[in-house]
Amino acid sequence: MSEALKILNNIRTLRAQARECTLETLEEMLEKLEVVVNERREEESAAAAEVEERTRKLQQYRENADR
Repeated sequence: MSEALKILNNIRTLRAQARECTLETLEEMLEKLEVVVNERREEESAAAAEVEERTRKLQQYRENADR
């Protein structure tokens, strides 16, 4: 994990850094972080769906091969 991410993951450091920012700036940063998190959730969901589909197809293939 990079130093920047370590800082973002530390609540005390975040609070100290937040004191130096306006509320407007913090809200803009929050919006951007929410976008990044939502994009990541969508990526993870799509990847899980692909794995599930692949597993389903393999299972279907195995069932057809047994016949």
